[in-house]
Amino acid sequence: MNCALCGTAAVHDDQRFCARCGGELGTPPPPPADVTMPGSMPVPMPVTPPPPAAPIPPPPAYFPPPRVNGPLFADAEVTVRPTPPPAPLPVVVPPVPRQPKRRMPVLVLVVAALLAAAVGAGGVVLVLSGQDDDRSTAATDSPTRDQRTTSAPTSDAAPTSDVGQTKSATPKPRDFRCWDGGKRVAALAACGLPTGQDGLTWVFPSAAASGCYGNTGVQRDAEIECSPSGVRFHYSEWRSRGALETYYGGNGPVSIDPPSGRADLRAFQVESRDPDVGYKVAVYFADPSALWSVTIYAADRDQYLAIIRELDVRPFRDLRGKRA
Repeated sequence: MNCALCGTAAVHDDQRFCARCGGELGTPPPPPADVTMPGSMPVPMPVTPPPPAAPIPPPPAYFPPPRVNGPLFADAEVTVRPTPPPAPLPVVVPPVPRQPKRRMPVLVLVVAALLAAAVGAGGVVLVLSGQDDDRSTAATDSPTRDQRTTSAPTSDAAPTSDVGQTKSATPKPRDFRCWDGGKRVAALAACGLPTGQDGLTWVFPSAAASGCYGNTGVQRDAEIECSPSGVRFHYSEWRSRGALETYYGGNGPVSIDPPSGRADLRAFQVESRDPDVGYKVAVYFADPSALWSVTIYAADRDQYLAIIRELDVRPFRDLRGKRA
């Protein structure tokens, strides 16, 4: 049904009041009686507009409930967290008192002093008595004036003097000359290492023989070729020790005895690409700082042993120079 006041329809069948104006829902009032006279025009009755509906208040705002501190119920027990006990204090161990040194009783010290004095007095008496005995014996055994004259030595030898033996000889300063013939130096360390063809002939004096000629290679700073008695000697100064060892190491080296059994030299038989050379030997210094080598091209081992005597190699310790 609709509201008689505002005409709003009811939402539910059992709704008694209007949701808009609040009026009571019921049967609409009967229409007014017709008061028109017979034969006259009907006059419409004025319609009264419904009153405005009252505004609906908004729902209350939501607020969270207040936070409850403490127990939820009044009779609940309050739990109090116990405070942890304090950490125990460190136990301080009192230092052990030092025990006083025991002192020797005064009486013992006095007795010891008396004994020492007695022993010292006895020793003095014995020494004095011994000196008296020596003096008496010396007086008895001493020769007389005549005895001294007759017992005088007849040798005319004069006492020797060792003054000359006590004098130490002053060492002469060492004097060296470098391999290049420069000024004299006090130590060979002041000289440089041999280099170039002049340095090569210094390291190998046999390379300065007549008929030798020199040139320069790719991996070598200096080279000298000699052919005494039909056997070739090729002297070389390498640019690095690695180049020297790589060259000979790639030719299947076999270690043999060095010339004259010298400990500062190494000798290896290496493979030859020349069919006329049946015995090829490389000789160089054992020290890794040395950059000089010589290669001997012989027909066989016997020819090598016969010609190796003509090879002259300076000792490694003299490569920088020699004593002047």
